[in-house]
Amino acid sequence: MNRKTIYILIFLAFFLWLPLFSQIRILSIGDSTMAEYDVEKRSGENEMRGWAQMLPAFLTENVTLTNAAKNGRSSKSFYNEFWTTGLRETLKPGDYVFIQFGHNDEKAEGKDTEGNGLEQRGTAAWGQYQEYLKRYINESRERGAKPILFTPIVRCLIDSVTNTISDIGMHNLIHLASNATVMNYPEAMRSLAMEMNVPLIDMTLLTKKLVESYGADTARKIIFARNDNTHLRALGGLLISELAVKEMLRQNILSEYLNIPEVLSANEIKIKTTKKENTVIPYDKGQKLQILWSPSYKNIKTKEYKIEISTKGLQYIEKDNKRLLTIIGNKWQSGEIDMDPSRYIEFKLTAVNDLYMENLRLGMESTGRTMFFTALASTDKTFQKVYTIATMEKLQQENVVLYKYNSVIKVDKGKSLYLRIYPWSQSSSMEQYIHINEINISGVLIK
Repeated sequence: MNRKTIYILIFLAFFLWLPLFSQIRILSIGDSTMAEYDVEKRSGENEMRGWAQMLPAFLTENVTLTNAAKNGRSSKSFYNEFWTTGLRETLKPGDYVFIQFGHNDEKAEGKDTEGNGLEQRGTAAWGQYQEYLKRYINESRERGAKPILFTPIVRCLIDSVTNTISDIGMHNLIHLASNATVMNYPEAMRSLAMEMNVPLIDMTLLTKKLVESYGADTARKIIFARNDNTHLRALGGLLISELAVKEMLRQNILSEYLNIPEVLSANEIKIKTTKKENTVIPYDKGQKLQILWSPSYKNIKTKEYKIEISTKGLQYIEKDNKRLLTIIGNKWQSGEIDMDPSRYIEFKLTAVNDLYMENLRLGMESTGRTMFFTALASTDKTFQKVYTIATMEKLQQENVVLYKYNSVIKVDKGKSLYLRIYPWSQSSSMEQYIHINEINISGVLIK
């Protein structure tokens, strides 16, 4: 065998073996049932996980997962808020895109909404819902990525007569429709998958069988978060992630990159937590900065920094010598179970020089018993990258609770730190208010 032949064989062997060592990337997009939760903040009685957050337990070492799913988003709002503002451009040939929407598309009573703003979450099952799913599919394929559709997981809403998941729990708004398919979101996704030849993982049917096998009471203790029929606890996320993996293996999707551990325990699995920056603060080059914002709700400007306050979908009410926040119109919607990304108060902090924020304290209370909120911070006004201050926390009535974030966030000169607070109520009421008692930020401002 001559030297040229040997070189050719080595060359061919290299390219034959290369795929075995290449990194596969999965990008998951969807709603809160799929999203990431801070393990430190969302454990114990407040335990909550997304099923995609538990997926790394089933992935081989040569797979990376980017879980971009976000709370409160529909196929439409996620597309306009995250997909087209940078996430789509991260796709590379060979990537896989896991797509699950449906929970929040049911807003607006299953009708298409006008405009592309964040407040326009609602889509019709066979209208904008399919339209936006098509966009994710086509735009993924244009970049060489492989889309996979996942129907939404069920809610733990069981019919007391039949002991099966109700139509609403199955994301079929039949009570608003003329027949069983008009507002059936999973069925609309199944039809689209066949039309566009996209692999489909039917999470609706898989989770229906799982939840019904336990029964409502046991399922709420094992699968779903406390006092919640939609979101998942760690074991629930693990069990549902396992269902998805087994179905992918059955369909020969990513088979060489998936495995089922012999023993599964939610407590033993090292899942992804909110990544905290390991930034060294140059104390010798800076000065201590302490900002205590009181409920004056006024913009502030000093020599060192300025704070701008704005609201969207909220209004102020003077009551009991306090300046309180409520929804515009002062009547909260009933049945809200998660943040509405179109309704928030935002604090924008801009410093004259580089700022290293060390600690953030947020003191809040409510005047009602069914008020919840999520608080997120970011150095990016599009909130592509977020720091979790609080997630789906129930506000205490007439009792200020201090929520803390103790990790360094660096804000470059000329840039800003954004803090958004998203409130909602689980009941319809005109006497539900939130009160922000204080925002306390400490850090180092570079001279």
